[in-house]
Amino acid sequence: MPERELTDNIAALMAKLDAIQAQQQAILEEQRQHYRQVESLLSLYAQLTLNAPLPPMRGYAISPDFGALLLEQLRLRQPHCVVELGSGVSTLISGYTLLKQGAGRVISIDQSAEFSATVAQNLRQHQIESAVTLRTAPLKPVEISGHSWDWYDPAAFADLDAIDFLVIDGPAQYLNPTPQVRYPALPMLYSKLTPGAIILLDDADRADEQQVVERWLAEFDLTLVRDYSYETEKGAKLLQKNG
Repeated sequence: MPERELTDNIAALMAKLDAIQAQQQAILEEQRQHYRQVESLLSLYAQLTLNAPLPPMRGYAISPDFGALLLEQLRLRQPHCVVELGSGVSTLISGYTLLKQGAGRVISIDQSAEFSATVAQNLRQHQIESAVTLRTAPLKPVEISGHSWDWYDPAAFADLDAIDFLVIDGPAQYLNPTPQVRYPALPMLYSKLTPGAIILLDDADRADEQQVVERWLAEFDLTLVRDYSYETEKGAKLLQKNG
């Protein structure tokens, strides 16, 4: 075999080996991720006294690891007013936690009336509807510093104040082509947050959410308490209002 042909064959073989190794690493990482989610789901079931099974998670819903993080922070902070942007499994976790705490309320905001009805049915099935107020707030143009954003109808927040725990998992990006669709949360709600209020952001590994956090930190008196990008499937960031 000519030397040039032999060299080319060796190079092709090495490229195939590199591809196999990369594929093996991807499979191992996927297995680790599945294990982490199962572990987090089992933790949720062990810590919550559930009256019914939790709805399916991952995909568009929160992942179990974010649910476990939410539960951990709610128990640690013991908030009195939890506001959620984006309803779902997190609504159930928050409702159960505040019921067990014996004080506090959850106000969950969602842009979809149809999905809000599904969440309301889940709350009844779990028998925790007394702990949660669901509000449907269709997206409407809001003006922030001369720029228009499609965000929740501000009327849904008019009577709210003293928010000490804010969960941001909406609006849904796949339903809204606006870049940095979750940015308005702080311009619209910062004045309603108590000093020391906690802000928990899901999907923080996405480029848009990373840019949003950078803007918030530059524009508001906040501290990034912890970045959970490594510990969570979709990334999460924990911020706190100073003061």
